[in-house]
This record gives sequence, C-alpha cells and structure tokens, in this order.
Amino acid sequence: MKNILVFALLIFILPELNAKTKLRVDLNKESVEQFSLEEVESIAFGDNNHFSIHFKQGDSLYYPGTAAGIQFVQEADSNAIHILQTEAWLEAASVSWELLDSVHSYRVYCQALEEEAGYLPLDAELIRNYGSYGRADALGLKAGTYRFKIIPLDREGKEMTAYAAESGPTEVSAHDRSGFAHLGKDEGIGAYKNDGSLKDGAVVFYVTKDNCNTITHNVIVDSKGKTELRTGIGKILQGKQKGQDATPWAVRFIGTIRSEDFDDDQLLSDQDGLQLKSDAGTAALNVTLEGVGNDATAYGWGLTLYRGSSMEVRNLGLMNFEEDGISIKSSQHVWVHHCDIFYGSPGSDSDQNKGDGSLDLKDNCQYATFSYNHFWDAGKASLCGMTNESGENWISYHHNWFDHSDSRHPRVRVMSVHVYNNYYDGVAKYGVGATMGSSVFVEANYFRNTKRPMMISLQGTDATGDGTFSGENGGMIKSFGNVFAETPNLQYIPHTESATSFDAYHASAREESVPTSYKSLVGSHTYNNFDTNTALMYAYNPHTAEEVPEIVCGPLGAGRIGGGDFGWSFNNTTDDASYAVDAALKAAIASYSSSLLGIFGQESSEDPGEDPSEDPGEDPGEDPGEEPGEEPGENPGEGDIICTFSSSAGASNDFFTITGNYSGSKGTVSYLGVTYTECLKMESSTSIQFVLSSSMKLTLVFGPKEDEVASMQLNGIDYTDEDSDKIIVVDNLEAGSYEITKKDVCNLFYIALSPVE
Repeated sequence: MKNILVFALLIFILPELNAKTKLRVDLNKESVEQFSLEEVESIAFGDNNHFSIHFKQGDSLYYPGTAAGIQFVQEADSNAIHILQTEAWLEAASVSWELLDSVHSYRVYCQALEEEAGYLPLDAELIRNYGSYGRADALGLKAGTYRFKIIPLDREGKEMTAYAAESGPTEVSAHDRSGFAHLGKDEGIGAYKNDGSLKDGAVVFYVTKDNCNTITHNVIVDSKGKTELRTGIGKILQGKQKGQDATPWAVRFIGTIRSEDFDDDQLLSDQDGLQLKSDAGTAALNVTLEGVGNDATAYGWGLTLYRGSSMEVRNLGLMNFEEDGISIKSSQHVWVHHCDIFYGSPGSDSDQNKGDGSLDLKDNCQYATFSYNHFWDAGKASLCGMTNESGENWISYHHNWFDHSDSRHPRVRVMSVHVYNNYYDGVAKYGVGATMGSSVFVEANYFRNTKRPMMISLQGTDATGDGTFSGENGGMIKSFGNVFAETPNLQYIPHTESATSFDAYHASAREESVPTSYKSLVGSHTYNNFDTNTALMYAYNPHTAEEVPEIVCGPLGAGRIGGGDFGWSFNNTTDDASYAVDAALKAAIASYSSSLLGIFGQESSEDPGEDPSEDPGEDPGEDPGEEPGEEPGENPGEGDIICTFSSSAGASNDFFTITGNYSGSKGTVSYLGVTYTECLKMESSTSIQFVLSSSMKLTLVFGPKEDEVASMQLNGIDYTDEDSDKIIVVDNLEAGSYEITKKDVCNLFYIALSPVE
C-alpha cells in the first residue's frame, strides 16, 4: 500500500469518544461490520479507497477497495428497535422490526445513498402493524442503494430518537420493461416514469378495507378543468371515464380488501370488480393499481381495464374473483406484472370450476405486456383475443410462472404475440394455442412436464389424440430455443416432421423468417414474421430457456414482492397431470387472511399504556413536562385525544365524526416539535362532531397562510385566533355534544382534547 497516512484513533475521534461509540464499516453497501473503540488502535488510509484497521492486540483488517466508508455511531440503547429484515425488490424496498412494548406508532425514513441525500419520511400509510412486528415499504424507488431509519413516536407524535434503529444498505433493482406495452412510451406507463419514480404531479391514494368507500378526491371532468368530488375508490376511478383527467394516479391497496367491504355502488364493472374506463377512446389515463408489500389482496373481486391507455397493475394478489381476475378490453399500452392470480369463483360452465379467465385480453387491445405473473393452478390462464379482432395487435408474455395451470398460456386469436422466457411448470392440458390467423413467436420457454407445449387448431397434435382445443381456423407458431423437460409423454410435431400438419415452425435461429410456403392446415394462414421487423419489435435480451426456472421462481421473479405471503407446494407426482380443482389449495385460499392489523396510529384510539423503560417518551436528560420556549402544560399527555389528517386515509382518530375535504397542498405546520403536511379544509360542508363525557380543553392548530385568519364556529359561536399564532384554544368545554364548522375559509392541521384538572 503506498502513500499511507496513519492517524492515532483517539486524536481522530476524541471529541465524541464515549463508552457507546462504535466504529462502523459499510462493505460495498451490502453488509456492515462494527467494532468497539476499546479494541481499535488506529486506521491507515491509502489510494483507491484502500484502508486497514489495526487492533491493540496486534491484528489488522485490510479492506482493498471493498468498503464503501467508515463512520462512528452510538451503540443503541437496550430498548432500541431491533430490525428483523431489510428486503430489496424491484423499485421498492421494505424493512421489518420487532415492536417495542407499548409503543403504538413509528416513523420510518428512507435514504438514497447514491444521491447523497438525507433521509426522507415515508407516507404514514406505508408503516403497518402485523402484531408481532412492524413493516414499512418504500415504493417508487429508482434503481440504487437505500437504507432505512425507524424511530418510535411518543404519545405526542414526537420522535424518540434514543430508541431509533438504522438498517444496513440494500440494493434496489429496476423493473424489466421489455415488451410491447412500453414500445414508444418513453414517459412511462401508469403513474410511474421508466426510471421507477412517480411521474410529476402524481396523486397517491392509499386504499384499505376501512376507507375504500369513504376516500375522496376531486376529479377533473371537463376541458376547462372543472372538478367533481368523488367518494369511494370505485367512484373515483369512474371519474376518469370522461377522459379529461390525465393526472397520474398511483392507487395503492393495503392488506386484504374483500368484496363485502365495498358498498354496492363501488364495484362498477360487469364482472363485480373495480373498473377503470375511458369514453375518450385511447386517452392516456396514467393509472397504476398496485399492492403495498407482500400481502395486498383483492378477495372476491377483480379488475376491468376498458378503453384507455397507459394503465398498469402490479404487485397484487387476486382470489375468488367473479368472472375474470383481470379483464382488459379495447385498450392500449397496458402492463400487468408481478401479480399472484389464484382460483376464481366457479362459473356456470363445466370448464369454469377454477373460475373463468385469470387474465384475459379482448376487443382489439394493442401494445400490452404481461410479465412476471404467478398463475396458481389456473384453469384458463389467459385468453388473448376474441372473434371480433379486426387487425394486428401486438402483445408480449414473458417471465410468467404457469404453476400447474391447465390451458391458455395464452390462447391466441388474430393477434401477433411474443411468448418468451415463461416457466410452464406441470401444465395439464396445453401450453400455447394459436387460432384464427394469429402469429405467435414462442421463444426460450421452459416446458416442464407439459404434454402439449404448442398447438395450432385442427392440425398437428390438435388433430390427433382425444379431440381439439378449438374448432376455429388455424394460426401459426414459430418456435425457437425452447426446452422440453421431464416430459415422458411429449406430443410435439415440428415442421421438420410434417410440412403440412405441424404444431410449430421449428426455427434454427431467432432471426429466421418463416417461409410463406408454410401455412395453417385450416384457413391457409401464413406467419407474418412480426418478430423480424426491426421497425416494430422492441429491444430485449432473452435468457436461455435453461435459466428460466431459477429466474422466474427467484426472489425477483414472478408474483408479488418476496413471493407474496401465501405459501403452497404442489405435488408434481399427482398435480402435474391433474386439471381438477385442488381441494386442499381451494380450502387454503378460502381460509386465507393476512396478519395485518392496520396502519400504525390508526388501529385504535386507546391509550397504549406504559412506555418501555418506564417512560420511553422522554429522551435521556430531558424534562418530560416542558419543551423549550413553551409554557408548562402545553404538551399533550396521558388521556389526550389527538387527531390529524391525511388526504388518503382521512382523520387519524375516529373519536371525531368528520365530514369534509382533505388536502396535502396547503403548506406545512410545525407544532410541539412535529411537522404536519396535510389538513382538513374548513369549507361550508365541513363538520367535526364529538361528544364529551367530562370537561376538556380544546386546541385547534390552523395555518400556515398569512392571508387566512384562523377561525371556526363551535356550536354556532364564532372563535378567532386572537394572537395571530394560528392556534385557537377553548379552555373548558363541559360534558356534552359539540360541532365545529366553518367561520372563514382556512385550513385545520391538528385537533387536541385535553382533560381539565
């Protein structure tokens, strides 16, 4: 090592030295090593980030460019948060931790290390309680390295920094945006840019079983910008129908939401599900429907995407849906990925015991990609085209896991479809089916124990054996680079065995064109060679078929983040060839329930009881009764009733019955050491009702605009901020019923009721 500089460690860190100071080393942002200063004598630095640590006992550790940096940190208190796991995913990451006794809320921050930015707080709705642990998910992350900080909150909502914990770095990857959906969409699909971050001006909705009917939003409904207040997520999505509101929306579902949780007027589609529709043709709707974490589940309902463009569904589980799980009609630039699709409700036909379709595409859809989805024993996985398609429609299926499903992977009419890098894992009936003049390029897929991997209607394998999968005219399939494994009864007829009645043209190279002399036996359709048209095809880098199972079943593979929270193992010996309903799997789906209790701070308004270490709300050395610069008694304490606001989740405390509109764009207000960013707008329609059983003091915090006077009416009596500090205090409210309404237009950020001693 040359140009070494050696520093005595005590000179280097003497101003901060104490018994709890540790030397921390980040190893390429992948793991962390930590040493006691009592063991370390010196640190030597060299070129190219090389350095070594020398210990008092004579040993040394040398880091030849493998360490990202060093820092000095304080050893955590024995009551500090213990982090259980940090998980990096695709443009998202999560952290989970053990709960501290009697702490009812937490704040979580995320930091992007490459950007050298500070910690940014996660939305409160992303921080959730699972009973034995807490979990927070950061969404909309660009590829890069991130770390989390978790801080418990005291009863006032003040951060208890002495009990905080910081995670090690974790590496977030980018989504695979290969496929026709993104062709020509440099601005991204749905609510997200192609770098993974939210589009400018995007609105985020957090939808739970508790607020799915009450969440509100003003939707733009005409070309002049007129807005209309919509209530309930179904009605809000319906507001996009006029095609006037192109604002990007990220609709984030939390936990399990069952069909019975919705009011009748929220599930608007003809399939008893949520519907996203445009009456303006292929207007860009810019909507992403996504799950938060590994357990977001639509139970008993599905999704319909109809006559729109720029729509995305990601990271969502669908169980026991009526009709189709996801139905897409007359739409463009649609991307469905990383979903877990389970059994639907049985239909009226004998072939619908597992539901109708899992993921169906109909009515002249164009430019769609279905990728990294996990189909769990689907009966009919994916229909791609009806009989009314009028022209070429370009669709991609890649990296999906057809897990012991039966048929339609996909079943294609008319369209030009690229099927590559999918894992066919014990498919009972058939893999890809082509009819009605469709052209399907089946490339580098892994077919494990799939008896009929490819079929063209009324010819080849379909013309032999126990009947046809379709009586329609044939399509054409080009096959290249596929693997057929564990298939003792394989039925596959390449064109080299029969030039007239084959299952696929078996190409010797990816770029090979299929000669027009090869035609479907019924209908005389030729392959259109769309995949060799460089002006049409997208850029992609397929894996070899041999790599597919490991990738698709891996941690960044098919299904929800981390593989989702539903575990199941099929028995290949019996399940590979069976297309009956798996009774045990069906029972497990019927009894499924997430362990989610709720969003921290919103599960209950009850007093959480005693704090850890007798009083964790106090950092060491602080006076718990006073804040600097404040009068004694100003801080909320035991028995206080606190309410804050969120434009997505509403009021934080159901002690108050509130009617009104929320906003996150009215500025910020700091009160008692906490900054609030969302408010309740004091308008003519606003009403805050509550009932007191004993005398209490009322505190209202307004702001921050200077030209607005903090004011309200309490049971019809006018109150105005007299000190110009945007705070109104009513000292002694006796037991009884109260209602707060508007006096002047202003914005309310905080409510507190405190016992009167």
